[in-house]
Amino acid sequence: MKNRFNFLGVIVLVAIIGFSMAAIPAIAQNYIPETDLLFRRTEDNLGVIITGYKGNALPGNNTPVNIPPDIRGLPVVEIGEFAFLNKLFGANVIIPGSVATIGNSAFSDCFLRSVTISNGVTTIGSGAFAGNHLVNVTIPNSVVTIGAGAFRNNRLASITISANVTTIGDSAFNDNRLVSVIIPDSVTTIGASAFRNNQLTSITIGNDVNLGISTIGKQYDAMAFPGNFDRVYQEANRKAKTYNNIGGSWDEW
Repeated sequence: MKNRFNFLGVIVLVAIIGFSMAAIPAIAQNYIPETDLLFRRTEDNLGVIITGYKGNALPGNNTPVNIPPDIRGLPVVEIGEFAFLNKLFGANVIIPGSVATIGNSAFSDCFLRSVTISNGVTTIGSGAFAGNHLVNVTIPNSVVTIGAGAFRNNRLASITISANVTTIGDSAFNDNRLVSVIIPDSVTTIGASAFRNNQLTSITIGNDVNLGISTIGKQYDAMAFPGNFDRVYQEANRKAKTYNNIGGSWDEW
């Protein structure tokens, strides 16, 4: 009988430990509670769009905030425009891979300190992260479009643009602190002032980008980069290479 009780005790203990360990990830994830979100189903009823945030504005304390990957059994596939505008103060936001679209101004003016954009996002809307305190950002391989002013007016010192991005909108990275930028082969369109008002000393144009040749569908705005870059780029026959700013003037490397 004693052995039987010991055996049952071990089972209960294992169950308690297992339950506790299972609960740890849920706590660590720190998902925004469903009760703090406004949302609706997609037209096909297969997903959820987060349309707003009705919780208390978070303080500037580096709080990690995870957007939930699903709500009521359906994947969160879109964060609607203005959803978190001026709400998540000073947070570190993590966007799950279930999300395909980040809407216009979805996280603008939140003073975000960091953002993790998971692979799965394809479109970053206009002004989506404008007016924050982001220092660096990595654009995942799934992203195709970076909208106008998407990361304008931040503190970006470095960015990594993935090899599948095709469109970089007007003023997308304007008013930051970028020192260098690499434009991957995939990019076909760069909008006006996309990289102006930074501290650029190095611009690398990828192979086969051939910006400015409209016959193959490439579009490059002459005002996308600062200073005399456009003239130097055109004089170099739009070659794929690294261009450096030497003494305030752009030249080929």
